[in-house]
Amino acid sequence: MKRSSLFIWIGISLSIGIILGWILNNRQPKFNLYKNEGKIYEIIKYLEENYVDSVNFKQLEDLSIEKLLSSLDPHSTYLTKEDIIASTDPVLGEFEGIGIQFRMEKDTVRVIYVIPNGPAYKKGLQAGDKIIEVDGKPIAGQKMKDLDIVKMLKGPKGTKVTVGIKRVGYEGIIYYELIRDVIPLITVNASFLINSNTGYISVNSFSSKTADEFKNALRNLKNEYKIKNLIIDLRDNGGGVLESAVEVANIFLPQGALIVYIEGDHRPRKEYKAWGDTLGNGLNVAVLVNQFTASASEIVAGALQDNDRATIIGKRTFGKGLVQEQIMLKDTTALRITVARYYTPSGRCIQRPYNEGYEKYFLDYYESILDTTTLQSLIKNIDTVKYYTVKGREVYGNGGIMPDTIIVKDYDIPILTFSKTLGSKTFYDNLTEYVQNHRQELLKLYPNEDIFAKKYKITNEQMKLLLGESYYYIGDKYRSTFAILISSYIARELYSPAAYMKVSYPIDKCIQTALGLFK
Repeated sequence: MKRSSLFIWIGISLSIGIILGWILNNRQPKFNLYKNEGKIYEIIKYLEENYVDSVNFKQLEDLSIEKLLSSLDPHSTYLTKEDIIASTDPVLGEFEGIGIQFRMEKDTVRVIYVIPNGPAYKKGLQAGDKIIEVDGKPIAGQKMKDLDIVKMLKGPKGTKVTVGIKRVGYEGIIYYELIRDVIPLITVNASFLINSNTGYISVNSFSSKTADEFKNALRNLKNEYKIKNLIIDLRDNGGGVLESAVEVANIFLPQGALIVYIEGDHRPRKEYKAWGDTLGNGLNVAVLVNQFTASASEIVAGALQDNDRATIIGKRTFGKGLVQEQIMLKDTTALRITVARYYTPSGRCIQRPYNEGYEKYFLDYYESILDTTTLQSLIKNIDTVKYYTVKGREVYGNGGIMPDTIIVKDYDIPILTFSKTLGSKTFYDNLTEYVQNHRQELLKLYPNEDIFAKKYKITNEQMKLLLGESYYYIGDKYRSTFAILISSYIARELYSPAAYMKVSYPIDKCIQTALGLFK
């Protein structure tokens, strides 16, 4: 869902990536728990027995742990049982459920994407359906949390769940009995041919299955179209599993090339080197990044940049380069503790400095979302230490990956203009209603996303309908750009997240810059 909602979907993507940025090395560190000893236990116990109001021992204990970890670094964290469950599915690249993506609209759950070949897909659920009931329990109008709805829909493979849905054009509630199954989480969310010799692959996160997905996508592009150039889009990719990132970088590097290394005071240096994979040989490569590119995706970008294997295009990346190990506690909660840092082959630490306090650390990040200034502004905090690529080219340090070519905005639209129009709730409400009311008509005219991308032209009247009063805010200068962007949103609602990119790439400045470099 690239750039489909800057402050919602991207934020979710990044937060997931930060949670998942730990090493899955099947090693549980030894950890000796204190048996209710020490000052913290003594204080909490005293408060529980003597404080003027009733207090909960576990809540105070959890709060103490969270406060302790927050004093160490931005990403060491305490995980509840729910946190552990939520972070496991993306790492494994699959979950057990019915196979839908949804969003909450007002107080109603609307299906926005049905995963192909999953239980919901096979039974006939459609994007746009409103879920009214689950196992006879009403969920519409109940103001339920997303997590509670997920708990109702997910479940062990083979178990049954009955959903009641409302669909435009049908009277009453339609009931579907679904048998839950294993649902793959697709991390390569777009792969297609941009021009006669250039392929495009978008990766939204790194799970344990990402490398296989990526190889299959690249193999298909090479075999079917004989591509010579490849654009790898890592924008909005919050990271994930280290090993998958290493395997993707390996595709493009010669045997023995250093990909990344990790090191900490209590962890000796450990290097990850390429073992040689000819799949990426001979391809010209460009990697797209932005301020939401983090963790594992920064490892890929840094490795290809330092080995002079790809041109990095976009904005400076997030700078999440801390290695976490997970420690399970006896009550099935966990600690995720930073034990080392990631370093690119040239020796740059990926982690952005946080020695001036966490408030500034996160403030700098949020300011970067609105940063539309010059190259000099973007590199003002670079490290004074010089780093060099394999071929001797100078690269910048001090956290994150600084692109070779800076692109401050994906589209030729001011940030405030974007947020007041396409970032508004009014637009999303109008978009959803429009697609639902015209879904069958549009699908008849444009049976698939490729035909839609080539032939669909939005009218001014349709733009006015979708944008409402904000239509008059965009002005003539940006109207043609908005027409393509709005068309891409419609494509996403109709077909898939990949359809968004197939429609919007002609006005995507990062993609167009990459195509220019290939020429």
